[in-house]
Amino acid sequence: MEKNCVVCGMPMVEPADFAGGNPESRVCAHCDTSKPPEIRVTTYGLFRAKPGQGAQLAALLHEHVEFVKKLNGLQETFAGQSLDNPDHFLVFTKWEDFSGHDRMAHAVLNDADARRTFQEMMDVLETEPAFGRFAILE
Repeated sequence: MEKNCVVCGMPMVEPADFAGGNPESRVCAHCDTSKPPEIRVTTYGLFRAKPGQGAQLAALLHEHVEFVKKLNGLQETFAGQSLDNPDHFLVFTKWEDFSGHDRMAHAVLNDADARRTFQEMMDVLETEPAFGRFAILE
């Protein structure tokens, strides 16, 4: 017996059509709000080294980016150095979804080398880094 989703009206026939694959559900898999949407995520980090320590921070950011490149779900990453001030940097990442970004945070905390690199970065910073996380709208 065919059912229609109470939200969008889509016909639900096969188990995969129903939220959670449950034929008793009144909602289709597309309207299921019990799971976060699988949207791509971009993040950035802004880093300001203590005066004259830009080269040291650049080397540490390179190590960090190389670590991140090995993680599942990463689509793109790079570090950039300001053209106006050699002690200012940006790190950019683009992830397939929220879970990819969350795995990165978990991996940095649980990998001794990544944790050491991050701590060394903190030691050469003039101020706390600024971070942002955004859903990609395109």
